Amino acid sequence: MWFDIVCHMEAEPKDQRRIDQRRLVVVVTAVCALLLLIGLITPRGARPSHPVFGTVYETSAFDLNEARSDPIGIFLRKHLPRRIVQSPGFPSRFKDQPRFMDLNGVQLEWSIGGTNTGWLYFWDADTRRSVPVWEFAPCSETNLLRVSAVPSDFFGSSDVRRAEVFGDTSSTNGIKVAAGQILFARRTGGSTIYILKLKQQAENRLLVDYCVVSP
Repeated sequence: MWFDIVCHMEAEPKDQRRIDQRRLVVVVTAVCALLLLIGLITPRGARPSHPVFGTVYETSAFDLNEARSDPIGIFLRKHLPRRIVQSPGFPSRFKDQPRFMDLNGVQLEWSIGGTNTGWLYFWDADTRRSVPVWEFAPCSETNLLRVSAVPSDFFGSSDVRRAEVFGDTSSTNGIKVAAGQILFARRTGGSTIYILKLKQQAENRLLVDYCVVSP
């Protein structure tokens, strides 16, 4: 009898720890889901509108990893199951990886080049392969709301006019850009055009306003 009581007393703390761990996972999962939901239900009316191209969206890109030292990201990655942390639905700002410019589900890579300057890359950010999938076109405007038309000519990594259009600092990898600049981007062979306003660069982070022009 005493042996049964002792065994029961030893088993109870273990069972309690399991229960506590399960509760923690449930709470952390709920918090993560709430953060994701908040990001998804931003009111459409809160976004400004372009007089010609409609909704003006906002996105950002990080040259360095923003989530590695983020306390919330550290907590979530430590306590959530690996399958949740690595799932597509897990908020990218809490993942331990670089963060590309997300243009309505399509990714474009940017990296810092210096104070208020950086690079936009031709290659495919989704697969991280050196396959040129982006083309760009310059814009003389600096006010996004004043852009009234999209160009017909875009320039890819192998275009012989690339250096003439974007300067001799451009290469087959990417073009040099600056904060405050507006330019057009599209996927090679695609018909959707993204009008990018490189609004502000703060250290390794670039804030971007953009419009989507669909056929």
